[in-house]
Amino acid sequence: MSASRFLEAVHRASERVTRMVLRHRVTVFCVSLGLSLLMLFPALGLRFNNSNENFYPPGDQTLAYYDEFKERFGSDEFVYILFSADDMLSPGTWKLIGEISEELGDEVPFVREVTSLPSLEMLDAHGDELTVSELMEPFPETREEISALQAKVLRRPLYADQILSRDGRFSAIVVDMEIIEGEDDPRKLIAPKVREILGRYRDRLGLEFHAVGIPIIDYDMDVTTANEVVWFGSLSILFALLLIGWLFRSFSAFLVTCSVVVCSIVWVFGLMAMRGQDLSLVSVIIPSLLVAVGLGDAVHLISEFRLVRQRIPDLDEALVETVKLVGWPCLLTSVTTSAGLISFRWAPVMPVQQLGVLCCFGVGMAFILTFTLGLSILALWPPAPPLGHHNQIAVGLLGGINRINERLPRLILGICGIVVVASYLGVTRIRVETSFLEQFELDSPIRRDYTAVNENMGGPLSVEIIVGPKQGNASEEPALSLPLLRAVERFQESISKHRFARGTTSLVDIIKELNRTLMGGSEDGYRLPERQEAIPQYLLLYEISGGDALDRLLDFSRRHLRISVRAVNLGSRHGLEFKEFLDREAAKFLEPYATVEVTGTIPLFLRLADLITTSQIRSLALAFVLISIMMIVVFGSLKMGLVSLLPNLLPVFVTLGYMGWSDTPLDLGTVLIACVAIGVAVDDTIHFFSRFQLEFLETGNYREAINLSILHVGRAMFFTSLLLTISFGTLGWSEMGSVANFGILTSFTVVTALVADYFLAPQLLVLFKPLGKEGRGKRPENSLELPRESTK
Repeated sequence: MSASRFLEAVHRASERVTRMVLRHRVTVFCVSLGLSLLMLFPALGLRFNNSNENFYPPGDQTLAYYDEFKERFGSDEFVYILFSADDMLSPGTWKLIGEISEELGDEVPFVREVTSLPSLEMLDAHGDELTVSELMEPFPETREEISALQAKVLRRPLYADQILSRDGRFSAIVVDMEIIEGEDDPRKLIAPKVREILGRYRDRLGLEFHAVGIPIIDYDMDVTTANEVVWFGSLSILFALLLIGWLFRSFSAFLVTCSVVVCSIVWVFGLMAMRGQDLSLVSVIIPSLLVAVGLGDAVHLISEFRLVRQRIPDLDEALVETVKLVGWPCLLTSVTTSAGLISFRWAPVMPVQQLGVLCCFGVGMAFILTFTLGLSILALWPPAPPLGHHNQIAVGLLGGINRINERLPRLILGICGIVVVASYLGVTRIRVETSFLEQFELDSPIRRDYTAVNENMGGPLSVEIIVGPKQGNASEEPALSLPLLRAVERFQESISKHRFARGTTSLVDIIKELNRTLMGGSEDGYRLPERQEAIPQYLLLYEISGGDALDRLLDFSRRHLRISVRAVNLGSRHGLEFKEFLDREAAKFLEPYATVEVTGTIPLFLRLADLITTSQIRSLALAFVLISIMMIVVFGSLKMGLVSLLPNLLPVFVTLGYMGWSDTPLDLGTVLIACVAIGVAVDDTIHFFSRFQLEFLETGNYREAINLSILHVGRAMFFTSLLLTISFGTLGWSEMGSVANFGILTSFTVVTALVADYFLAPQLLVLFKPLGKEGRGKRPENSLELPRESTK
């Protein structure tokens, strides 16, 4: 079937559907709103979940190592509270520390243990008898006693710069958590209770607190996500509707756009709730995306209807003719946008997968609602025709674009070539970043808390290393092997010299302290014993004396031990450097004696960086293939399809290049830019190329067809691009850096795409002549009659 005959068939089908909607306009209006209202109820029950585990695909090996660690040693999650006071040597300050620690242990859910100055485990020996007691038994009454206790604490490597800073200015409370499981993500209960307790003491004795840890940042991300989904969704709708009101000056146009957009969002969130999915960081972009897509269809419908109504007075006939002109291009834009978004379905990051499916559904619903609910509103409350002087201004500006295209084709292509080269160099500089902390602005409270901990005490992130027996090791307690423990000691000493490390903890530290204590407390005794048989004896004596730290460092079978490494907050690049260092040192010191598995917070973040990179490459490649196929099929020509893609690939490439030059990282937010942008920006290209095909059938001349196409659809292209820019641009105010970058850069891509459609696309059409030689495109007899609107 030829292109013209295919379009005739499409228009006949659209006419039948349109007349059916118009016959039942009141019913369509009521049913559409009623069903949308029903979807609102499940949407109100959506939950937020930004926990680490939510981002990894099922069966991921890095996550499996982490789960194995938790099975052997329990949770590695903790809340680390750094504090200072006006007088750290005051007995009153130390008493408050004890009270705060007790309240944290009693009131915060899922607490395994609270470690602070009052509860620090201290070892003493009297002959062969070992005593395990808490530091402040009895409670110190004078500054001199407290000073002596500080010196005693700093003598223990486990506590120096972990619980008490070496300068005595800062101390810490560490709240170790149990394994946190539950359908409603019980982490949300931890941070509010911790902050409530700290708030009771904040103004007493000049106490200042900084609380960090995975439960804290997880909660803050949930709260921020919840607020921003509502805030930016509302802001996008408000700004877009204000612009619609200014452009069309019509309550009917306002009602159409508002109804379509709000109902589309309700349908998506309702489906999300019905599928049992949670909102996450990437969910913030859903309202803005649907506002952009829904408004695009509605604007083309309203804009074309107001022009058609000037020459067709009958309301129903004008609506039928309007749908003939814009229905097929709007369907194409919905399909191609869905193709860009559905490519996320095969991304390895789980929330990105969900986003692709949900937004694809939302795009489809926006199209359906535009030509059912929106059409019924236009039929019930038709808007007035456009004002004449607005039309003249638009024609003048679009005519100027045509003159530039005719006079400066080489300059336009030359500028595009320079931009491509510069963008390529920028793309090679793109870096990946996965730190959840980096999602927050530099001046946000949580960033300030992490900075305080990084600069003054032990690190807020951890790497957990499981050391296990080699295959064939028949020893009953291989983790207690003296050669292995000496290797662990050398490994820890090597780690302690690294610039990112803030302390290590292992069974070796307990054994060395036991050896020193039983040898009279001399510094020379802080070492591993010389005899193998001393090790199990020491540990037995420690346990029967009341020591309780072994279960966190040695598994029940005594075949695996744990090395915990605290580190400063690291981004992906430095995190990878530190991880590679640990791998090298583990191979050097440990692998001759044992197997080694590295897990914990930093390896999980690094794995997420790999998943993000894979998502970008896989999704962009798939989106390119899908949209290429669709464009070729839609335009019925390989050449036409490929030419139509270039004006949309260039803006995406330019944006990626800008990211490299501006050092904007590829993260959970910006990984979405390329596919979202190519899926959304292609809409204007489809409207332009579809109109160009019709105009070329009428004129048989490339330049004339291009000029007429720009005059007829250029105004709607500008309006929709402006709406897209505003919708995504509102995200630039987000507290989370990745979301703000996504909004700003997507807006930039949309603007670049519009410029490419106005200037690059015409040059490509003239250069490659995808519809054949001029003069051969004359309209065949009995083909579709193209309406001619006034451009004056």
